[in-house]
Amino acid sequence: MNRRCSSTAYPCPISRHLRILECGVRIDETSAGGLANMKASSIYTTVACLLAAFGLWCPAYARHPKMIQVDRSYNERAVTLAVGERVEVSLAENRTTGFRWDLKVKPEPVCTLVESAFEPAPGPPGKGGTHRWQFQAVRAGTGEIELEYRRPWEHDTPPGQTFKLSVRVQKESSTRESTARSE
Repeated sequence: MNRRCSSTAYPCPISRHLRILECGVRIDETSAGGLANMKASSIYTTVACLLAAFGLWCPAYARHPKMIQVDRSYNERAVTLAVGERVEVSLAENRTTGFRWDLKVKPEPVCTLVESAFEPAPGPPGKGGTHRWQFQAVRAGTGEIELEYRRPWEHDTPPGQTFKLSVRVQKESSTRESTARSE
């Protein structure tokens, strides 16, 4: 392939013998023929830097931790996670009635709350929706998630519903099964 590239000289007097081509190749003009000794090392260095930067950026943003999805049927049960995995609790909620799920007990220090969001159901106003909480396992141990479905202004009345989930976190990944809680 016979491709021509225009060049730009370095403004620095120390590097007056080096020129950068628009196609990204560094040329050492002190060698015989000027263009004869192209430096591939700069290309390798650039590629290595880009791969290193991508490698550092990619794990934080591209990898998604494994997630166990839990609904009302998991009440009074347990889930087992490995460090780094997540559990998502999804419960029906109808805010138009005044009732909301209130997170009473977090599974700290074994898990941290990553996200809490209410998603309204499509359709006319007055329809309920789903409240979702995501917890990420951060260290081995056990913890509890306890939620109460109540109106915020009714402090002296018992909650309309409750939800409890035990969370066991193991250091290494293993078979994650939901098991009935033993009492």
